[in-house]
Amino acid sequence: MIEQYYASHERPKEVVARLPSLKEELEPLYEDLTVLFPHEGRLVDLVNLAELNARQGLDAHFLSARLEDDNLALLEELGKLLGIETPYRIELFDNSHLQGSSPVGAMVCYINGEPAKKMYRKFHLDEKDAGDDYHSMKEITYRRYLRLKEENQPFPDLILVDGGLTQIHATQEALDAVGAKINLAGLFKNDRHETEGLIDGNGKVYPINNKSPLFFLLMRMQDEVHRFAISFHRDQRNKAMHHEIFDEVEGLGEKRKEVLRKHYPTLESLLAASLLELRQIIPENAAEVLYLKLHPKD
Repeated sequence: MIEQYYASHERPKEVVARLPSLKEELEPLYEDLTVLFPHEGRLVDLVNLAELNARQGLDAHFLSARLEDDNLALLEELGKLLGIETPYRIELFDNSHLQGSSPVGAMVCYINGEPAKKMYRKFHLDEKDAGDDYHSMKEITYRRYLRLKEENQPFPDLILVDGGLTQIHATQEALDAVGAKINLAGLFKNDRHETEGLIDGNGKVYPINNKSPLFFLLMRMQDEVHRFAISFHRDQRNKAMHHEIFDEVEGLGEKRKEVLRKHYPTLESLLAASLLELRQIIPENAAEVLYLKLHPKD
């Protein structure tokens, strides 16, 4: 499949992948190709995001028509499985950080089994809580439902957290502090880190057939909250990176920094910018200082 793809598409110099076997398969075929297998950092985020996009693409291609037709029936099935009323509105939470940097939280909302993107929410987290899943989950759910309560807004029918009892207990503690009674469950994973079903606050596991329409609906929701959290984290990390690079460059005010961020949203795009390009966007002296800061050996 990969050979067929590159037969009609431009071949890159590097391929980032999760499967070690690809190195032995591809590098002998293409002398100028390097296959990378990252274990941490930005490239891991890119691989994870690519995997989520691929899974969502497959879902959309093979399953979306069937799921759209049966969403309400699936929600009724979910309610019966958990012993609750049909959860027409579901909110899901996830956290994201990289080695303790730029920690964020994210929430997505599904109504009648479809994403309600106008109701998605992002949460900035304190650096000291990065890597602490318990306190991060407690903070974002507390902030979410305290605000709904203060604004006299309706609560969802069901909260789903990505994880086991730790995330459930953190969320329940937040709900108790707010005084909100909302059905709560976690997306349960096995020892291979594969989602198998749901788990409640008492530790009761609700297995779900991984070939069932309900399983695929829950996986779509899980993938969506992952995607939203990872994308938000990447945006925040890029902003932090830009701040570090732009600092101490005389002639770069906030407006010019914002223009640069729009033109070059990632470090890769900024590094690829020529001095001539930078001179067309910002004052010549600032462009030269910035270019030297980006390319100190040039």
